Amino acid sequence: MLVGLRVSRMAGARGSETFAFLKGVFAPENSFYNLWLDKLWSMTYVIAQPCVDVLDRSCVDECPVDCIYEGSRALYIHPDECIDCGACEPVCPVEAIYYEDDLPEEFGPYLADNAVFFATPLPGREQALGSPGGADDIGPLGVDTPLVAGLPSADPGKETG
Repeated sequence: MLVGLRVSRMAGARGSETFAFLKGVFAPENSFYNLWLDKLWSMTYVIAQPCVDVLDRSCVDECPVDCIYEGSRALYIHPDECIDCGACEPVCPVEAIYYEDDLPEEFGPYLADNAVFFATPLPGREQALGSPGGADDIGPLGVDTPLVAGLPSADPGKETG
């Protein structure tokens, strides 16, 4: 589905037309996929796999709107709270932050994964995080998306979730 989305954008289709088409075909009203497509479409900057088990937080310190949230093993940018300023990208020491259109193919799953962190209930939580209005107010969450939690640990002696 992500490939179709990108091809349509490159082929000159207007974004709203492509989005409406995808929602109509793949996402019945009020479904998980409808919510997922809403979050996917609004995504701006993405934190990908190089951040896992690093959690440097330089990006958090640089972000003027406090939209970078801390999981157990990775950081996540809230798609609705990010203002597209790009301040986080150059300060990341492991080059894990990309604008969505510049995301390398190998990190494609992290586009949806960053949105899922906020849009779906995470393991051990009854409700989705939603939009709490700033990471400082809630602090580290101690939980990750299934994609990040399922990755092998960078520290072989440490168990992953």
